[in-house]
Amino acid sequence: QKFLSEEGVSLKYTGFDYVVMAVQLVMEKEERMRALEKEVYQKVADEYHVSRSSVEKNIRKIRDVLWIDRGGHFLTR
Repeated sequence: QKFLSEEGVSLKYTGFDYVVMAVQLVMEKEERMRALEKEVYQKVADEYHVSRSSVEKNIRKIRDVLWIDRGGHFLTR
């Protein structure tokens, strides 16, 4: 949450909480990276009572905000 906020990603984005939970899931069990749709997106979707495609779309939006709108400068830290 802190990283997203520091990078200017507002809580107003639906994907904010999805990204936070997705990162927590991967941090708990790194192998989930090999099956993102099933092991991460679906778990987030179940938690928030939305579709897996909605989770994926909203996470992509956060990615775009970080990469396109903010210039991806966080990668150089």
